[in-house]
Amino acid sequence: MSVLELQQSVLNSLQNLKSLDALKKLFWSQLNYERVNKELSHRQLTDAVANELTEDPLLLASGGANNAFHIIYARLSSEELSRQSERKVVDYLLKEHPYTEGLFPNNKTFIIPLNDIYLLGVLNSIAVWEYLKTACSQIQGKTLELRSIYMNKIPIPNASTIERETISQLVQKCLDAKGVNCEIWEKEIDERVAALYGL
Repeated sequence: MSVLELQQSVLNSLQNLKSLDALKKLFWSQLNYERVNKELSHRQLTDAVANELTEDPLLLASGGANNAFHIIYARLSSEELSRQSERKVVDYLLKEHPYTEGLFPNNKTFIIPLNDIYLLGVLNSIAVWEYLKTACSQIQGKTLELRSIYMNKIPIPNASTIERETISQLVQKCLDAKGVNCEIWEKEIDERVAALYGL
């Protein structure tokens, strides 16, 4: 399957995402994450975190080097997506799962579920953030409203296999260092991504 076909397949799945089973199929079958499907015990949660959830969080899948990147599904008890509620849960889960993508669904959620470290590097580059400053609406001063209508329009540059691997390796170094003292690697990522955009 080509990258374009995979992107279209994932987009179709996301548009029809109506159940946890559909989410499992997306990660396990389409995106080839390692299947885990393990509940994280409620007993290990603090009362403040447990009160924000309707059920035990689910370690849905893993990927990346040594399967250290975790996909965790956690359903919040409130129908409204509250940053304060989400932050309590995220802060707690990150202690045990530092490379985690948490899924906190509501009717305003959009997800980029690709297990692609190159894409992570591109999306976090200065070039993309400069683009988003011109494309996105701003709320509360200079905060960007990162909605899918803007994110879907980010032009992802095609890169050679060697360039993709180089950027991926730099991103992995930043992940392994947990973001500490990564300035040199981040600068190189920014320069390489800018070059791919012809900047």
